Amino acid sequence: MAGGQRTAPYQQQVREVRLHYKAATGPCAARSLAQQLWAGEEFVLQIDAHMRTLRTQPPGPLPSYFWAAGFSFAPAAWLLEVPYCPHLPHLFFGEEAYMLARMVTRGWQVWAPSLALLFHQWERGERSTSYQASGQVDQELRAASQARVLQLLWSGSEGAATVVSPGYEQEPASQAAGIKHPGQPPSAADWAPGGIWGLGTSRTMQWFEYSCGVKFKEKLIEQRALFGGRDPGVFVTL
Repeated sequence: MAGGQRTAPYQQQVREVRLHYKAATGPCAARSLAQQLWAGEEFVLQIDAHMRTLRTQPPGPLPSYFWAAGFSFAPAAWLLEVPYCPHLPHLFFGEEAYMLARMVTRGWQVWAPSLALLFHQWERGERSTSYQASGQVDQELRAASQARVLQLLWSGSEGAATVVSPGYEQEPASQAAGIKHPGQPPSAADWAPGGIWGLGTSRTMQWFEYSCGVKFKEKLIEQRALFGGRDPGVFVTL
């Protein structure tokens, strides 16, 4: 505990899930577990551990083409409408594109701070404790997860049949309130448009690709997409 304290003064406000490091299967499963700690709060902040924050207050948000899993703040409705999928073991690259596609096709809009609020240590060479560096990644499971996400990103929702799946249900407000999983394993309907792990039906995948300037199947990125639709001059150069 920081400062040598055995118990932090805010300990009663903290809910946590602890796993043995050998049980780690990637960020999607971990974030899904964290979301199940939700107890009815109005907003949800998702943040990575290796961050450095700045004491600053930006004048206002800016619309953004993309979304970052390492720093996300949203109404709790986001957690209920677009919960993290625990069925994508060892997925890393593809996590954010998958989540963003599900968000946008459900009608969500992404905004970014107009000033830098924090910094992210992206370089993983300095973190020897990374589960990816410890040989835990099951490459076959990762390939299956990537294939699942690519299938969704390439399929689109236009003209596809709409299905209804149970989704997450909000528990009664209590100390144990949270979200519960509809069951395992997921069905084909869960992955289809309108399903809990599939694309939404408010907007099409084609609309999403046009809006962000990325064609996933063709592997094409427009110039405007390289900086998320913002002027390159506003970014910090290191």
